[in-house]
Amino acid sequence: MKGYKEFEKEERTLTVKEMSPDEQPRERALKYGCGALTLAELWALILRTGITGTPITQLCRDLMNFCGGSLYQLERMEFERLLEVDGIGVTKALQIGAVMELVRRYNKEQVGKRIIAVR
Repeated sequence: MKGYKEFEKEERTLTVKEMSPDEQPRERALKYGCGALTLAELWALILRTGITGTPITQLCRDLMNFCGGSLYQLERMEFERLLEVDGIGVTKALQIGAVMELVRRYNKEQVGKRIIAVR
C-alpha cells in the first residue's frame, strides 16, 4: 500500500543469558581467568546490567568505543561526558569513577612500595 513503510525487522543483540557460556563474561572469567577478557567484558562484569534493548556487553563495547578503546582516556573523562554514553547514568558513571579511583590508589601504593624497596 502506498504511504505505508514496510516494517523492517531489526537484528536484536543477544542478552548475556542468551549467549553461549563461552561468550558470557562471567563464565569466561571463571573458566579462563579475568586476564582472558576484553576491556568491555571486564566492564560488563563490574557494571552488571544493561538497559532495555541493550545488553550490558553491548553497552560496554559502546563505552569503550566512546573513549577510543583507551582506559587512559576513560580515566580522564569528565563525569558529565560519561553520561553522554547511551545507557550510562549516574550510578554507572559513579561505578566507573570508583574503579578508576581504585586504580589510581593502587598505582600510588605500588610506586611507594617500589621506592622503599629500592632503598
